[in-house]
Amino acid sequence: GGKDSAASDAIARELGVKVDFVIHGNTRCGIPETTEFVRENYGNLDSDYVEADAGTTYEARVMRKGFYGAGRGAHNHSFRELKATAFRTAISRAIRHGKRGVRVLMLNGARKDESENRKKNLPIYRADPASKNNIWVNLIHDWTQEDRDAYLETRQCKINPVAKALCRSGECMCGTMQTKAER
Repeated sequence: GGKDSAASDAIARELGVKVDFVIHGNTRCGIPETTEFVRENYGNLDSDYVEADAGTTYEARVMRKGFYGAGRGAHNHSFRELKATAFRTAISRAIRHGKRGVRVLMLNGARKDESENRKKNLPIYRADPASKNNIWVNLIHDWTQEDRDAYLETRQCKINPVAKALCRSGECMCGTMQTKAER
């Protein structure tokens, strides 16, 4: 739903990569307009649209234990609950249809210059530790924000209004990596 996702989708299609599915991670703790934008703009492409929906996970977790907290440890926990599990489930149901041994290559828009943590820890590609046949590839891993924005502008890609206003997709607002002011 953000600019990085838009750029990685556009570059894959420009390079002629066969994109079978567009998968959107709906954490349910984000701004609903982001999911609406993705559904409207990516759900109608020549690829099947799949939503990795965390359902009531966030709300149930907050009601049971409180908010996740702040920092990398809290982020790792929220990521597993709100994104990784939802993606694994969606991939199993919509792509693998429950079959084992099917490899899935997922093109992602994560960039190393997004944060100090990503500079130190974000690989260009990695296998999902809990589902080794899910391979994540960060297509624009080495791009700067300026590279990405210039690419999107020259290709006249449609950008999520939430991403324009917040300079982030607005999909996950769990608070674990936001500054005190942003929370």
